[in-house]
Amino acid sequence: LLKKKGLTKQAIDHLCRAVDLDDALIEAHTIIAALCSEEHEFDRGIAHLRKALKARPGDMNIMFLLANALNTANYTEEALEYYRKSLEKNPESSSILYNIAYTLKKLGRIEEAMPYYNATLERDPNHSAAHFSRGLAYLATGNFQEGWPEYEWRWKQEKNQLSSREFPMPMWDGSDLSNKTIYLHAEQGLGDTFQFVRYAREVKKKNPKKIIVAVQNPLKDIIALCPYIDQVVLLTEKRPQFDTHAPLASLPYIFNTTVRTVPAEI
Repeated sequence: LLKKKGLTKQAIDHLCRAVDLDDALIEAHTIIAALCSEEHEFDRGIAHLRKALKARPGDMNIMFLLANALNTANYTEEALEYYRKSLEKNPESSSILYNIAYTLKKLGRIEEAMPYYNATLERDPNHSAAHFSRGLAYLATGNFQEGWPEYEWRWKQEKNQLSSREFPMPMWDGSDLSNKTIYLHAEQGLGDTFQFVRYAREVKKKNPKKIIVAVQNPLKDIIALCPYIDQVVLLTEKRPQFDTHAPLASLPYIFNTTVRTVPAEI
């Protein structure tokens, strides 16, 4: 009831009192851990998961929750150990395979991570997080040919603000833009806008009637200085009329960018 009222800290206190009174309330430890994570009290939550796992050493769910909590708190090596133990008990789990891959990538061990990404996608071809994360791994190693298509899976991830963007007009496929207006829209952080706005110059070579670029509020004036952009608007503004669109971070994919063909005249 306290949790439903948004009183998370008080809810945690009552749950802790409950497990002090009754060691058999193992699930209460996992609930405490989840609530502690919401409050960014990661070490406290991990301590409760350790108690739960000690009481039920073979419980797959608790072991996986502990691994996730350790990963979130950046106890990465220990998290990996628990993921591997979980995989021994459930070798066909796409979730465990993905988390091992993600954790190895987090540790910079990308070559080790790749077989686990591949195994994840063999079992679950539509695992959007695995596609996206594998894409980042490819890009980090300079394999743009494999990386950019996988990076497009960011649009299909849950809780992704990008997936809520809907357009009546089709996404640009790289074809000629004669007599067409294209709407390029920023995504993610301000740095990403600076990183990818260079591609508007490449779009200009496709002979568009007009290039409109939608950016975050702080960037409108500076992006307007780019001579190859015809109009700059805010993402929060009502969209002007256009014939086709593209997210800025999708332009390297559309242009089949390799390490050698990155536009470097800034």
